[in-house]
Amino acid sequence: MSEPNKDIANQESQSIVVVTEGKENAEKNGQQPDASENAKKEVVMPKKRKEMEPRSEVWDSFTKIIEGDVLKRGKNYCKRELKCESKINGTSALNSHLKICKMNPNRNRDDNQPTLQATRNEGDGSKSTLTAWRFDPEMLRKAFAEMIITYELPFAFSEKEGFRKFMSKACPRFNVPSKRTTTREVVSMFNVQKHKLKKIFKETCERDVLHHRSERRSKAVSLGRSSSGGFIIGEKIKSSLARSSSSVMASASASSICASTPRTCHVLKIQGYSWMRKSNPNRCGVSSASFRVGDRTRWHVGFYPSGTTPETTGFVSVKAVLDAAYAAIKAVVAFDVLDHHGHPVPRFARTSGEVREFAAAGAYWSCDDFVEERHLLNVLKDDCFTVRCSITVIEILAYEYDSVPPRSLVVVPPSDSPHHFRGLLRSGEGADVMFRVAGETFAAHRCVLAARSPVFRAELYGAMKESTADCVHIHGMRPEVFRHLLHFVYTDSLPDEEDDDDGVVAMAQHLMEAADRYGMERLKLVCEHRLCTHMDVSTVATTLALAEQHHCQGLKDACFDFLINSPAKLDEAMATHDFDHLSQTCPALLKELMSKLATHSSTLTEKVAQLSAYKKRVVSAYAKTSNKKKRRRLIADADSTS
Repeated sequence: MSEPNKDIANQESQSIVVVTEGKENAEKNGQQPDASENAKKEVVMPKKRKEMEPRSEVWDSFTKIIEGDVLKRGKNYCKRELKCESKINGTSALNSHLKICKMNPNRNRDDNQPTLQATRNEGDGSKSTLTAWRFDPEMLRKAFAEMIITYELPFAFSEKEGFRKFMSKACPRFNVPSKRTTTREVVSMFNVQKHKLKKIFKETCERDVLHHRSERRSKAVSLGRSSSGGFIIGEKIKSSLARSSSSVMASASASSICASTPRTCHVLKIQGYSWMRKSNPNRCGVSSASFRVGDRTRWHVGFYPSGTTPETTGFVSVKAVLDAAYAAIKAVVAFDVLDHHGHPVPRFARTSGEVREFAAAGAYWSCDDFVEERHLLNVLKDDCFTVRCSITVIEILAYEYDSVPPRSLVVVPPSDSPHHFRGLLRSGEGADVMFRVAGETFAAHRCVLAARSPVFRAELYGAMKESTADCVHIHGMRPEVFRHLLHFVYTDSLPDEEDDDDGVVAMAQHLMEAADRYGMERLKLVCEHRLCTHMDVSTVATTLALAEQHHCQGLKDACFDFLINSPAKLDEAMATHDFDHLSQTCPALLKELMSKLATHSSTLTEKVAQLSAYKKRVVSAYAKTSNKKKRRRLIADADSTS
């Protein structure tokens, strides 16, 4: 106990003794005690002090450290201990430290104090500039209102739980406005810009009436966006209005002349050319199927294996014939021959050159000496070759408008129906059928499944037992595969690919089986595309077997090309266990692979022989000429061919 407290206790005990002794002496002497003396003694007696609660608010943020019944120090958020003895230090040091403590969550910040931060440049997003940022709630509210206007968001967007959670993490000091406040900000911004526009028209424009329709002029007014939100009138608009003040009351008209050039390439494959040539000795032609060029014309290609006239005997002739048109048209026609890889052969390219006029149906443009028969042998493969006809139609169209169409400020977003159907699948609202897959249950809608799959339609609305069952059991399928299948049924897309390529390939293989099972051809093609893009030596064997089983010719050809074009990959694939299993279960595929390898080898041999012959001709020509320019040209041709 401290010295002052001991003195108070001694005085109190002494006072009590004095009062008691006075009473006892008076009673012994048979006298009444003096009341004034007792009252005086009672006034002198001090009362016992009550313990006081800490009055300083600083103790809400500090922890008391007491040593020997005396408060010595306090510890705050940063674990720093400060002296706080009542007679020496007090709580002033604690208050001073609390204002500057960085760990104090309740520390008052100076809103006028800017903060340095890195801001991305508008032109080049990869670079940043160090700028000073100051917290300004008014500016943030205006920027939020500008975002609402720009992206046509609902006013209730500010009350969304996700947005408020994001803002509490991004800028905790910003009080997100309510729906009512957002509406008030947007309307206020609109009124400000409306008054600006009225003021500009009042200062720069005068009313006038034009006396003749031909004197009408149209002035396009463009709106520029302000950095603070909303729309403002630009300086160019002010000067334009000042120069053309007499045209305010004039109506506007406009017209346009447009040159449309639709183009179509029609590929005509000639099979059995030698037999076709023998069966048409009198220069008779064969017509291709009709095809459309643009929306207004139809054409066909005429093929003449023995020419069209006696002078063109020994040539292949072609014609581009107009079948139907709304009026006389003009077009440019071109023919060329494609090699085995689908690339045009430049030496056989023929074109009409200038624009030709086709007066009516039956008009044509012909190339009588298209390809000579002896040159055609270089492009023939299995007695087949391919001709491509390219037709470009030139249409001059004129459009007239009674008035200048207004500039549309409405941006139509892409379709969001997949998003809504995804939400319908996840919520299960209105589901009328349940599927049981390996112990896991899925809720779905009969009408959606029937619209997307003929097999589901037969099961759920046909005479099968599943049409009356509340729960349909799916056998031979994993739950995650069926979940991806339902996702595609509702959204026409697959979920995002996994980072693991093996997982992507495995899921695509299972989904392709499910697509073939339920007759969903688009999903089947999507899976084929994924398998083609994720093909490697460890999966090519299983993918090839799957393509053969489900009749996927495109995927099958991709597997063959992957194995044939790289002998190293072929050796690695043949060393896998899956390839051994493939040779036992699908021996026909190995025979087809061997046949393609032999064809590929013979093609390479022929190309090597052609290159050798060409090199010999170049060497011979080089030895015969003495012109340096010709020699350099021969060397360049030889290098490009090699």
